[in-house]
Amino acid sequence: MRAEKQSQTIHISLSNSKTALILAFIFLLVFVAVLIGLATFLTLKLVEVEAQTRTIFLVVCLPIVGLALGTFLILQKSERILRNKHEELWQLMLPEAQKRKLSVEVKELCETLGIDEEELPQVCAAYVLAEDLTLRQIEQEKKVTLKRHVKFGNDEFTAVFFEKDYLTLVEVMFIASSTIAQEKINAVLSKAESVRKKLEKIKPPKKVKLLLAMVTQLDQQDETKLRASLARKFSATTIDIDIRFFDFEALQKIYMED
Repeated sequence: MRAEKQSQTIHISLSNSKTALILAFIFLLVFVAVLIGLATFLTLKLVEVEAQTRTIFLVVCLPIVGLALGTFLILQKSERILRNKHEELWQLMLPEAQKRKLSVEVKELCETLGIDEEELPQVCAAYVLAEDLTLRQIEQEKKVTLKRHVKFGNDEFTAVFFEKDYLTLVEVMFIASSTIAQEKINAVLSKAESVRKKLEKIKPPKKVKLLLAMVTQLDQQDETKLRASLARKFSATTIDIDIRFFDFEALQKIYMED
């Protein structure tokens, strides 16, 4: 029997980091003010009257430029800290976990299509390809770099990325029919809601969006039915959801064929 190490969800408070940055800015401001005052005093005492105006202008401007540069660096550091703290909330899925998730999804697809187990390797390869091409297309359209196969505690997602004020959770699904089980929808929504609650506990809170990437090979009539079905199934959720449809054949033409 293999024991799998359980990862613990990390809840982070950013108050200490923010306080340190505020104190650093206040210290810098006081230091610049003292420096300007001291330089002005020495100028009035030691510099000839004719040159005092020009000298005071210089000793005032230079520290102010330094203050502006220091403020810029502090803000950059602050943004980096906030981003890193949010990223600490998730972990990359281990290969065994990725294999398990893939196996479940491929078996569900085979049952939907009525495919025998002998063809499972081929279906698995097609599923992996479809997922990879879909994520590539999302990266191209959103102009972002995805972190693939991540988990928040026990909540696993195909990918995540930052977009403005949002943390976007990406879930890729290969859909082979015009219907999708409500249980599958509920499972995805439950995961997204769980992550949203985790992020509400950190400061500043991060908004959560769910990007559902539906990979299909349906005809126009079945895709229209699927779209109408999904609109009803997601009507009651409070999660911000973006549902995108990707045609598997079209993706292969974009990335694999001349």
